[in-house]
Amino acid sequence: MRTIRCKVFEDDRKICYVSETAGLIVQYFKDPANAYEEASGSGALDSRISGYLMECLNQMKIGTHFVRRLNMRELLVQEVEPVPVSVVSHTVASKNLADRLGIEEGITLSRPLLEFYYHPNRSNGQCPVLIGEDHIRSFSW
Repeated sequence: MRTIRCKVFEDDRKICYVSETAGLIVQYFKDPANAYEEASGSGALDSRISGYLMECLNQMKIGTHFVRRLNMRELLVQEVEPVPVSVVSHTVASKNLADRLGIEEGITLSRPLLEFYYHPNRSNGQCPVLIGEDHIRSFSW
């Protein structure tokens, strides 16, 4: 018998559902459905990376919302108010990065490039805005 879950949030990378335990959320990591990424199974990889990074932060006594990994695509996390910032790491020039900077798509970068995006209001479809570390510090994000 299939359990029907109550969705509380969805974006292009994940869906968050109410869990059976009050105050906890199940994060399900999707495969992207956009023109830039067609990697089947990348949602499972995103889940593994996210879980691993939060485990590392917790071990360093930096609190996160991570509780535990449920399976290859799902994490159990504490319900929190989300920070309106996402982090994108590039090791190879994606189409998006190449188009924006006028560089060749697919070139290997000499070092990882981190980009930060502010999401003004996801509910009304506003596009994310590229921001710097100073924005994050100034607004305590």
